[in-house]
Amino acid sequence: RDPVMSSHLARCALEVVRTCQAVLEDAEREQILRLLLPLQVKAWSYGARQVPTEGDDAPEAGWPKLQATCVEGITALAETTSLPTGEFMGARVAWMLAEIGPVCEKHGAKHLLALLEVAVR
Repeated sequence: RDPVMSSHLARCALEVVRTCQAVLEDAEREQILRLLLPLQVKAWSYGARQVPTEGDDAPEAGWPKLQATCVEGITALAETTSLPTGEFMGARVAWMLAEIGPVCEKHGAKHLLALLEVAVR
């Protein structure tokens, strides 16, 4: 339940994408998405349902900062495939539900709903 630690993890994933964008392979993209997506679901579940347009850059900024960092990371990840973010995520909805859905479901319907919300927006 710590947005600061989660924000640090999301920032690290974002930096890996930015640094390695030209050499990322599909398996590596999947691993990075496997890290970012649950963090984004967590931020959504704890109330950060809107991506802040501006604000504090520090990880201590809480759930909204985590949400923003995850969105930025997923967008950067999509850009490494030359697909718009919507297409990139749309192609992975079945994977998200199969891989991450059961974990969300264990934590309650709120988390599963958050996964669905994150996946479709």
